[in-house]
Amino acid sequence: MSAATEPAVARFGMGCFWAPQETFERTPGVLRATAGYGLVDRSRLMRVDEPPSYFSVCRGDGRTEAVEVLYDPSVLSFDELLRIFWQEHDASLSTPGKEDQYRSVIWPQSEAHREVALADVERATEAYRATGRSPPLTVVAAAPSGEEEAAAQGLAFAPAEGYHQGFWGKARIKVGVLALSLLLQSSGQSEAARAGELGTYLVLAWWTWENWGLMVAAFPEL
Repeated sequence: MSAATEPAVARFGMGCFWAPQETFERTPGVLRATAGYGLVDRSRLMRVDEPPSYFSVCRGDGRTEAVEVLYDPSVLSFDELLRIFWQEHDASLSTPGKEDQYRSVIWPQSEAHREVALADVERATEAYRATGRSPPLTVVAAAPSGEEEAAAQGLAFAPAEGYHQGFWGKARIKVGVLALSLLLQSSGQSEAARAGELGTYLVLAWWTWENWGLMVAAFPEL
């Protein structure tokens, strides 16, 4: 990125944020992709003073799983990001009971980008209908119109917990270690088998430690 080019920000809701974050991270021109929680309508918040968390979003606090993309506009355009947005999720789907959490959203950071996004939704609507699908349910949020409003909109996105960041990459490492551990256990050699058993316990402990928030959200009675 040249010294004269300032990085730009785009935010998208595309269902579960794990896969979209990885997709954006691998896109040339993207400097950073962060999984987090976005807000479309403040009036839908259950509690304005409650900081967002995976647990609160799963309970239906009105926020949406989102990805914030920091990118180099001299390499990657907003239009190209929108192309990825449409390719990587089905915007016509709605998950019963999780409408807010997994909704399809574009958070433009300027009025110009909002106009581009609205036009893109119209094009996508025609494309969906042409293939017999229901129209996209994508929401285009309002763009900040001034310095104070832009600062206030910072509250509209909050990074998710650390165990969500780069989730799929970490999951692949754990699966690989677990597979190796199981292979060692089945080798029939006592030393290797003991090492494999220890590796299995370590992977399970690692997964439990990093994903405790997921377990609590899925099983609140724990």
